[in-house]
Amino acid sequence: MKWGGVKRSVRVGDLIQKEVAQLLHKGLKDPRLEDVSVTGVELTGDLREAVLYFQVHGDEDRIRNAAKGFRSAEPFIRTHLGKVLHIHVIPRFKFEYDATLERASRIENLFRQIEAAPPSPPPRGDDEEE
Repeated sequence: MKWGGVKRSVRVGDLIQKEVAQLLHKGLKDPRLEDVSVTGVELTGDLREAVLYFQVHGDEDRIRNAAKGFRSAEPFIRTHLGKVLHIHVIPRFKFEYDATLERASRIENLFRQIEAAPPSPPPRGDDEEE
């Protein structure tokens, strides 16, 4: 069902993103979730399952620990969402690292390398005389 041109799953995902971001800032005391940002939430059409995307600076261990922190906090997060969102079903979460910024940075670096490389000579055609 649509409301104002936006699917309900998108609207609820936006609300969940805002609420979890506030919890990270104020309510969750797990050190594994320090300096973690929620970058998006995607919900299934029936709102029963969600993927929460997050970013954190650090190595693979830091990313893994943040995901573990989210999994540990999921019952608290779901309880909080049930109190504030007033929706019939609170989704089960899957937590995934959002590597968008890293990919964008790698692409930007490739463009810089291309720009910095000396220009290659134009190709010689077979019909040119020497």
